[in-house]
Amino acid sequence: MILLHLLRPKTVLSILAIILACLAFSQEAAAQVQRYQPSMPTTSSYLNLTRFNNGSLPNYYSLVRPQQQQRSFNLQEQALRRQQTASISNLQSDMLRATTATGTGKGSWFMTPGSRSTFLDTTKYYPQPARRGIQR
Repeated sequence: MILLHLLRPKTVLSILAIILACLAFSQEAAAQVQRYQPSMPTTSSYLNLTRFNNGSLPNYYSLVRPQQQQRSFNLQEQALRRQQTASISNLQSDMLRATTATGTGKGSWFMTPGSRSTFLDTTKYYPQPARRGIQR
């Protein structure tokens, strides 16, 4: 505080402005850069072989082997998750393609040529009377 009384008011204000600007921009700068986080551990599980262990099992069976089994299980689960995600996206795209209505232009289903029919032709719906003709 004694130091602030010795400085000029403009200098004190400029120092405070610089400090506030540094605090304001430091959060934005930290938010822009993401921290690197490896997907796998960067150290070997075999480093636990030298760890002091009071248990009855050797370190390999109590520390190293469970870590390796967990890592292989995680890799299998990631592969299964990727496969299931791909299957789900394929099914979704197939369903979207199947449910998408076709257009009303010349390529639509009702504009395709069909069999000839005449207006008010009921011969398909009602039986025809038996024709009496010349029998041989």
